[in-house]
Amino acid sequence: MVRHHFHLAIFMVCAAARLLAQATPASTTVLPTDPAQLFLLAQSENDIDVQGMKPWHLKATFQLIGGKDQPAETLTLDETWASPRQYRQTWAGPSLTQTVIVNHDGIFRTGGAGLVPSVAAIALKIIVHPLPEPDEAQGADLKIEEQTAGTTQYTCIISTMPHHAPSAPPGMQFDNVPRPNSYCFDHNSTRYRFTHVFTNFIFEANATGTFQDRTVATKVTVLHGDAVQSHGIVTDLRVISEPDAKEFVPGPEFAKLQSIHMADGVKAGRLIHAVKPIVPPSGGTYEDVIVTAKIGKDGHVLSAKVVGSPNIDMGMAARNAVMQWIYEPYTLNGQPVEVETTVAVHFAR
Repeated sequence: MVRHHFHLAIFMVCAAARLLAQATPASTTVLPTDPAQLFLLAQSENDIDVQGMKPWHLKATFQLIGGKDQPAETLTLDETWASPRQYRQTWAGPSLTQTVIVNHDGIFRTGGAGLVPSVAAIALKIIVHPLPEPDEAQGADLKIEEQTAGTTQYTCIISTMPHHAPSAPPGMQFDNVPRPNSYCFDHNSTRYRFTHVFTNFIFEANATGTFQDRTVATKVTVLHGDAVQSHGIVTDLRVISEPDAKEFVPGPEFAKLQSIHMADGVKAGRLIHAVKPIVPPSGGTYEDVIVTAKIGKDGHVLSAKVVGSPNIDMGMAARNAVMQWIYEPYTLNGQPVEVETTVAVHFAR
């Protein structure tokens, strides 16, 4: 598995706004008929890790589901959030104990080289930030569509981003099939209920509550097709007094994981072709190699440098794989630009 380290974001609790566990009544506000305006309204009424929110403390449990729909690992999360660029997460489970700090200097991590399983990270995202960033809708074909599941009706925003594949190297081909995602809400409201991703992933909010006048999913499920991948449940979410800034200063045991060097306004590209690294004999069973890469205007990787690796062999294998990756080009004001980013190449036998 290959992942970028873009993590979504102590205990200084004040008696303040608590999460309401019961479902909130549907909004009676007349919704915009323009899908772009509805998209912005939905973002402003569901995402809680955005500028303008009061600091909060979250506790959640994530149950991973293995083969034959059997429960696998259980992870817990303790997160303190002060702003979009200042938060601290501590994950704990049988195979992973890890703390992540995000501040204005970057992203830092301690507790081993393993990554939080993607299906747990997705479940967390559905709780705190279920809708995409505003600029991700730019250039997309948006439409509002009423959908029915059983006897329940939903109001959905269908976002279709035209896919313009870069020129492929010899022996490779890319399709140009549009990729629609559906973001659905209770009928005639902006209370988030589920996302249907073109890759056949479904993210469901099974229960919702109100927090700081926003809708929050208190129980979530991540599915791929009909197979459940994970469940998430919020056990506590509350406003806190201003956190101690020292909580967001990493100690010497933390490693800096990610920096992305790009000008303001640059729209992130998307990895569309990833070559898995070949695990060398000296490789471990669950380790990362950190690589900085320069991505060209056409989305191809121009250069790659290993900045952190358990050993030389794994570093070489990771670099060789990254050099073959292809991204949708990063753009600034609609024009492709070169960027430098740092990625983690994950090895798993």
